[in-house]
Amino acid sequence: MRTIGLVARREWRAARKPFWTSTVILLLVAAAALAIMTVVENNDAADDGSVTYGLGMVGAVPYQLPAEVRSRLPEGHSLATSRFATVEAAEEALQEGNVGVVVVGEDTIVWGPWVSGIFAESLVDSMQALKARDQANDLGLTPAEVESLLDPQLEFRTVEPAEDGTEAEQAAGAIAVIVMFGAIIAYGQWIGYSVADEKGSRVVELILGAVPPHHLLTGKLIAIGSMGLGQMTLLGSLVVGYGITANLVNMPDLAAGLVSWMVVWFLLGFAFYGSIYAAGGSLVSDTHEASSTLGVLNILPIIGYVFGVIAFSQGSDTALLRTFSLIPLWAPMTMPGRIARGWAAPWEVALSVTLMLLSIYAVIRIAGWIYRGGVARASSKLSWREAFRAGRDLGKRPAQ
Repeated sequence: MRTIGLVARREWRAARKPFWTSTVILLLVAAAALAIMTVVENNDAADDGSVTYGLGMVGAVPYQLPAEVRSRLPEGHSLATSRFATVEAAEEALQEGNVGVVVVGEDTIVWGPWVSGIFAESLVDSMQALKARDQANDLGLTPAEVESLLDPQLEFRTVEPAEDGTEAEQAAGAIAVIVMFGAIIAYGQWIGYSVADEKGSRVVELILGAVPPHHLLTGKLIAIGSMGLGQMTLLGSLVVGYGITANLVNMPDLAAGLVSWMVVWFLLGFAFYGSIYAAGGSLVSDTHEASSTLGVLNILPIIGYVFGVIAFSQGSDTALLRTFSLIPLWAPMTMPGRIARGWAAPWEVALSVTLMLLSIYAVIRIAGWIYRGGVARASSKLSWREAFRAGRDLGKRPAQ
């Protein structure tokens, strides 16, 4: 652990300046993009400041209710009503987003997945006012006596989103795939080019004389992975902060679970792919040749990315998607999206994480041999098999 810590600190010091430079640029670009989005949304709101709420009604709903609700809505807010023959039809309309709330009979309200606070308050106040008036008329009470009545009790139910998920969950699944793919490609190539640069300068040959290759590789993964996680955390905080400030739908709850799992899968995915990229960087003689070798390695995460985007856009948890989410090569791009959509069972998540941990250990050991064999021949470009054999042979030699 001490050796790995020394290697990690060395990597942190070496990459400190480019890390902060790239972080500032990334945050500035993200902030500019969010600012442009805000300006566009504000312009759209200025062009059309009206808001229309959908109210569904089933059964003997008081005929005065729509007019009562409209009288309580702010200026620029309107109400559209729809009649349904059955509660089932009304709940289906709620799931599809055709209406926001359904009133059943005289005293039952069925909320949709996402309801405006303004609309909810206006509706509840209206129903309470109508029930109070009816009770007052039955009892022959005066208006002054009506004001002293307690608020009537109403029954509330919330309908769950449809099985294919809400728009926010669909977006979460797509975001998980895109972010994980971009992070693995960016930081995986970072470590690959770092290894190629060290091999070209022949500094790593001196280091390997005192440090086992898998320890050196683990230290590099910890250092660059922590810097990548730091950048992702800063960027994610910026985006989540924007979502909360802009009052996006259920942004805090959605972001909390998604971000937590994406952190876990970033660490797992980077440890797995970072080892492969590091081994690939050790096969070339300098950074000029690294692009071709590392470009071929990009095919592996690209397969998971393309399949994940297609699967989550179709909105169905297929058997092939479940299989991909258990295979370590593509689990980092597919399992976070399944978790965000609520498709992954706890045992599937546990199995996928276990397979990832076992694969990471195996890949780091194998990549360590390739790493040793690759850097031992600084002037030549090797194949994966040649580097692996050379690393195994060097590892078997007794220490001098």
